Amino acid sequence: MRTLVFASILVGMAAAPAAFAGGSFDAEVAPFIGGGTTSGAQVTAVSGASVALGRDFEIGSGGLRVAPRLEWSNSVIDTKTVHGDTTTLGSYNNMVLALGGRVSDGFGAFGWAGQRVYGSLMLGRSLSRLSLDTSSRDASTIANYQDITGTYVAAEVGTLLPLRSGFGLTLAAVSGLYVQNQGRASGSFAENRLTSGGQLALGGGDQSADRALLPGRMVQRTLALKCGLTLFF
Repeated sequence: MRTLVFASILVGMAAAPAAFAGGSFDAEVAPFIGGGTTSGAQVTAVSGASVALGRDFEIGSGGLRVAPRLEWSNSVIDTKTVHGDTTTLGSYNNMVLALGGRVSDGFGAFGWAGQRVYGSLMLGRSLSRLSLDTSSRDASTIANYQDITGTYVAAEVGTLLPLRSGFGLTLAAVSGLYVQNQGRASGSFAENRLTSGGQLALGGGDQSADRALLPGRMVQRTLALKCGLTLFF
């Protein structure tokens, strides 16, 4: 329902430029890197990239602009959990489609368009895969899960720096929140274990989510720095 509402706003504003002045489109490609926290595990790294499309509409003559935006992103969140002599390294691969908006204002007077500062809010849905590498003194297990769905919210503050006519540099800080639903996750595992007799036993197969390793709900908070290129047209 939220996605339909934001999609309606996006289409409506793009189709009715008469209500605004100075409408222009932009496309942004931006890698990002950072860190974060998550329930039940330590986040060791966050990295990824995003692709966004938007349309700016100038409000009045003061330089203030609003822009509905559509964004696709792919992020990798690496985690680590230690319980006794057992260490689990995890890697979430999150694909997100989000809709939202941005408000920006002019600041400075250099370049073809002048520097702009902005703030944005995005809401979306995520589809994730998870790899877990668990090791202890006498066993190691590699498990891969899919069908992890969730919701995504992100707030962003940054600046747009003009480089040349039609191109700009985006510098921003992005705070993200992922709420992962892992209750229906399924996957496969491979296990190596030393028996009491010192023999190496191999195992593996398909499995549903192991609640000892994969709680039904996971909350991930990230903070990343983004630097990318923006094309204006």
